[in-house]
Amino acid sequence: MTIPSNLGGWNLNLVTELCQLGQIETDRHDFKFGLPDADTLTKLCCAFANSRGGFFVLGVKQLKGHFLPKGLDPDPDIANKFGSKLKATPTISFSVPYPIPVISAPKLIYVIEIPRSPDRPHFASDRDKRVFWKRTNSGCEQMTLEEIRAEFINYEERREKIKSCS
Repeated sequence: MTIPSNLGGWNLNLVTELCQLGQIETDRHDFKFGLPDADTLTKLCCAFANSRGGFFVLGVKQLKGHFLPKGLDPDPDIANKFGSKLKATPTISFSVPYPIPVISAPKLIYVIEIPRSPDRPHFASDRDKRVFWKRTNSGCEQMTLEEIRAEFINYEERREKIKSCS
């Protein structure tokens, strides 16, 4: 099953299929029931931003070893809550939460996109948690020293290109 490349590709049928297949996370998405704690959210956002980008899918609940798209109560403040928990350096951008109605209840599944960042690599702002993360099919992994070095070199090259275009 292919993970959509943009928010418009997400729908309840896709979330349900991924749940049935047991694909609760890949290098491009991660299911959560609610907003994770600040450390987990920051780690996941850094990993997505440092890699190919990805999607948080909020409102998927684990029940007896199975994952179900239960949804969350509608929350007009979900973006602010998400942003206030995200503590990364440099700052990571994210999309406005994309709501998907759950048919069986007045609930919503929220999909939030974390794009691949032009400012990568990112790490947690908290001094005790400064690790560079990347996203793989098995979850978040620490970047190697060589990967971190390459990202900083690429970042400097991107900055020089922007300066020469100005």
